[in-house]
Amino acid sequence: MTTDTNSELKDLKELINTKFEQLDKKLDIYIARSDERLKAIEGRLDTMQASVNKIPELAEKVGELKNWRQIALIVLTGTFGSIFGWVLRGGRIP
Repeated sequence: MTTDTNSELKDLKELINTKFEQLDKKLDIYIARSDERLKAIEGRLDTMQASVNKIPELAEKVGELKNWRQIALIVLTGTFGSIFGWVLRGGRIP
């Protein structure tokens, strides 16, 4: 009886060890895949980071363009206003 029990215990022990080895292999594969995915995500983030860093510069340029538009609008309004006033006065050069 003890021999049967001992052999059954050995079989059970081997079965448990094999299952743990299979689980270890699956975990290793899963970890390797996760590492690959993480590297891909990090690569995308690095690519996006360059674009994100450009946003303040682009916003500043847009702000400068708005200022130039305002200045151009004021100059054009002043010019047309002066010409319109000159025409209303009779269009004579004093």
